[in-house]
Amino acid sequence: MASQARGLQNFISDLRNAKGK
Repeated sequence: MASQARGLQNFISDLRNAKGK
């Protein structure tokens, strides 16, 4: 479960990065 949450956070971070770019 923790791994899933971490993957979700990573996905959000990547999305934010793409939006910022």
